[in-house]
Order: sequence, then structure tokens, then C-alpha cells
Amino acid sequence: MYCKNCGQKEVNNKANFCKNCGSKINFIDINLKKTEISSNDVASQKMLAIATWIIIIIAILFLISVNSHKSPNDKSITASSSKDNNIQTQQINKDSNALPKINNDLQTIIKEWHPRIVYLSCQFSYPNGTVYQQQSGSGTLGINTAGKVSLATNRHVITDQNSNLAFLCQIRVPFDKVYSVYINNNNVYYLNSGPDVAYIQIDDADENVKNSAINKDKMCDVLPDLGAKILIIGYPTIGSQTDVTVTDGIISGFDGNYYITDAKVDHGNSGGAAIDLKNDCYLGIPTWSESGSFESLARILKWQTFLKN
Repeated sequence: MYCKNCGQKEVNNKANFCKNCGSKINFIDINLKKTEISSNDVASQKMLAIATWIIIIIAILFLISVNSHKSPNDKSITASSSKDNNIQTQQINKDSNALPKINNDLQTIIKEWHPRIVYLSCQFSYPNGTVYQQQSGSGTLGINTAGKVSLATNRHVITDQNSNLAFLCQIRVPFDKVYSVYINNNNVYYLNSGPDVAYIQIDDADENVKNSAINKDKMCDVLPDLGAKILIIGYPTIGSQTDVTVTDGIISGFDGNYYITDAKVDHGNSGGAAIDLKNDCYLGIPTWSESGSFESLARILKWQTFLKN
């Protein structure tokens, strides 16, 4: 209990007088003291709650005031930014759909063209039968006007430096089969001048070879754009010794009957195939490469210059 006169000094609950100040202790006074203390605590809590609510209301009013005073320009900028983002997203999606799926289709295209490209090895001999030269290149299987399988290659693959014709060409197709063709006027066609191209007919071609040969619908019917992505498929001497080698590049320029490309082309690529990736079609024959001081650019003979309609 507490003494009314002393304030916070404890006194014995059973005492009638305060031992500190000697005043008579009145139980009613002690209860009143407790009631006063309790009332003060309640009043403090109420004031704290009221102050909290006032702060919340002020914050809400401030936010409402800021939004209501935002300038029309701010709103239009926000709306414009949102609209621009939507347009950009739609444009990206549109462009993604419009682009050719080159990465996804690359292996499919190579797999499709692989069996159409053959390895060609030709021998040159003197009249007594002594072989004096052998050279190799590539060829692309097709169907000629007589309905026979023939391969297109470069003239310089089947002729020597003096324009003498090879007497034997061995043709290895990607089915581990080799055709030996003894060259004569009935199974070879070429011109001593004009486009560097020649055809060799394979009279005993089997069904696999016939089904692999390309026809006119695989020829590119439109010229490629500058920068168009292409593949070169063939048997370069620095490439694989057992299968085709594939290099890629772009159409770097145009030179009369030739496309210029930065794709790697080397000895042995002659007679192979240049493929337009976007349209999956035959552009022509990789024919030769020209080296500069540091780089080289190859030439692709357009099929329109040598293929008969």
C-alpha cells in the first residue's frame, strides 16, 4: 500500500499509521491512488491511438493530392511508354516469326543435301596407258534431259592443263559405293570455252542415287540478297578424307556470272554445291578462290549460266 502523504513509499498493509511520515493511512485514499494511476494509463493509450490514426489519415491525403495534381504530360508519357513497350514486344515477336530458323534447320538442310554431293577422282594417261596425272574434285547429282543421272562439276576437274580429257573418273557417292566411268563422247558433255562446267552421266546408277539427284524445283529461282547466308558442300583436299566437308558464309558480292562469297573454298571443292540457306535451294558450283594479301574470296558459278532449261 501507499501513503497518501508520502506518495510512492510502501507501508505495511496492516498498519494504521505511516512509519515514514506518521500520517493515518486511509484505505479509501489508497484505492483512489490506484484508480488515478490506472486512469492515467488509459488516457495515454487513447492519445497514442488517436495520434497514429491522424498520421495515417495525413499520409493518405498526401498520396491522393500527389496523384490528383500529376500533370497530363506525365500521364501521357506513362501511357506512351507502355504503348511503346507493347509495340516493341509485338515487333520482336513479329521479327522472330519472320526470320528463317537457320540454326534449327541447318542440320536438316545438310542432311538433305549430303547424299547429292559426290567425290570425283579422275585419271589422265598417255596413249600407252601410263597414268601421268590424277586430280580430284566434287560433283552434284542431278537428272539430265534424257532422264539419266548425271553429275555437274567443273570442266577443270575432268581436263588437264592442256585441255586433255581424263580417260577414267571414279565417282564415290555417300552410300559407300564407287562408280567407275570411262569417259567418252556418250557419257560426258563439256565445252572447251564458256562456263567452267562439265557433266558426266552415270548409266548404271541405282535407285538410291536416282532418288538423291536434284531436279529443277531445287534450283534457286530468285537471286540471293547481298549478305544472304549460304553453305558450301564438297570434298576439299584440306577437309575430311572420308566424307563431305561443310563450310558457311554469306553472299559478299556479285561478279558477272559469279557470286562472291567469304565461305571457305579450297582445291577439291570445285564441282560441289553452294546452297542458299533461307530458301534451301541450289545456287551453283563453287569454282575458284582468289587470295588477297590476307584474306581470300571464292567464286560460285551461277547455275543459270550452264544448266539447260
